[in-house]
Amino acid sequence: MTLKLDINMARKWIEVESSAIEAYSYDAKKEQLYIKYKSGKNPQWRYSPVSKKDLELFLNSESKGQFLHKHIKYNAGIKAEKVDE
Repeated sequence: MTLKLDINMARKWIEVESSAIEAYSYDAKKEQLYIKYKSGKNPQWRYSPVSKKDLELFLNSESKGQFLHKHIKYNAGIKAEKVDE
């Protein structure tokens, strides 16, 4: 299933230093982490639920791509969905 973002729903993207990830956005109320990858056919994904603690660990990790891959992307308790731009 692919989600479409409403043009009127402004998402604040925050750039990060990473070779794989361009930016992220976080909805604390819904515990949803949005990731904009630097490459790929569909570079935007939504992961949920992602706790504030996991977000902090992601932001403080030495390699954000490795952390995302190991702790979020393939975590059975976290749903991943493609997001159309």
